[in-house]
Amino acid sequence: MTKPQPYHSAYVLWLIRQGDATTWSTLCAHFGMNPTEHLTQQNMLHEALRELLRAQLIEADGAIDTLYDRNKATDISFSITHLSQYVLQTLRLSLTDLAQSDPAQRLIVTPVPQRTFSRKYESDILVFMPFSSDLEPVYEDHLKSIAQKLGKSMSRADDFFTNDQIINEIWTALVNTKLVIADCTQRNPNVFYEIGLAHAIGKPTILITQNSQDIPFDLRHRRFLKYELTPRGMKSFEESLEQTINTVLAEALTAG
Repeated sequence: MTKPQPYHSAYVLWLIRQGDATTWSTLCAHFGMNPTEHLTQQNMLHEALRELLRAQLIEADGAIDTLYDRNKATDISFSITHLSQYVLQTLRLSLTDLAQSDPAQRLIVTPVPQRTFSRKYESDILVFMPFSSDLEPVYEDHLKSIAQKLGKSMSRADDFFTNDQIINEIWTALVNTKLVIADCTQRNPNVFYEIGLAHAIGKPTILITQNSQDIPFDLRHRRFLKYELTPRGMKSFEESLEQTINTVLAEALTAG
């Protein structure tokens, strides 16, 4: 997980619950701060801990105010309380999700598509691409081959959708997947819509295309992989995509 600013109380609570940093000194070390200094960042971390203590979400084995008293300063240990567990469970909140999101950017929304609870919509990698015969080999012969080599499951919308409420099925698959690969070739509006959904919920997305002009203007600042349907071109593409998948999944694992 990336390191938000110390004032992010949910992240501090998550660190304590995980046991990754449970004392003042280890919390400061996690954020790259000197525990004996009284600078802005230390003050923000101190205030986050005070808020968690005031809410009875954590408990301490000493008085937190002594951290700023040079005559009494000792290291203090923190632990999560039963109350915090009850609050999270009762409100059905994921502390991990809260910890890895920016409070200033976080939204609570009810999406128009509705999730369908079935394991058939679960895969490591979800592919969005036009349903056309000339692109079929890209999926069957190359994308699936890469997934198999990496030991990852892969699916495409036509692997599971029915004629009834397809958007709910696509949404469910999107929510459940770890990574999206979207082929912008042919500028398919359905693919662009699905990319928008993926970006809106923060799902890691790799854009691929045969023609760089098919990448929407608003997305051209993002990195994408261009491929050429030739033996040499697809060999190079597979190597690049495999490396990109490994990198993106590793970053997602670190962030989660």
